[in-house]
Order: sequence, then structure tokens, then C-alpha cells
Amino acid sequence: MATTVFFEKILQDQVQKDHTIKLEFGRMSFTGENLIYFRIDGKPIIIDRQTGLEICEAMHDVAIYLGYDK
Repeated sequence: MATTVFFEKILQDQVQKDHTIKLEFGRMSFTGENLIYFRIDGKPIIIDRQTGLEICEAMHDVAIYLGYDK
């Protein structure tokens, strides 16, 4: 079982400045295969491969829309 953290940061809401969450995500092989995991305010969730692909595609689409891909 291995875990690799790719992102870990406290995020601040840009409208309600006093609202924050701690977000961490990466890959984990807890189930025997490499899957994406999220930890939000200390609560972990390991997602299946298909959901991981859907999230990655959606985030990529948002990045392109916002011009973050340049």
C-alpha cells in the first residue's frame, strides 16, 4: 500500500472569506490498484477508476474554459 500526495492546501472561499477547507488529493494503492483519493477536512474517500476519469475530464474542461491551460 502506497500513497502519493499531489496536492495539499487550505482553500479559502473567495466570497465568504471566513470559509475554508483543507483539501488533499493524490493516488493510493490501498485496494490493490492505483486510484485517486481525496481527503477533505480530514475525511478520506477513495474513488473508482471511472469516477476518477470523469473528474479529471471535467477539471480539464474547466481549466480550458478559464484559460488555465496556457
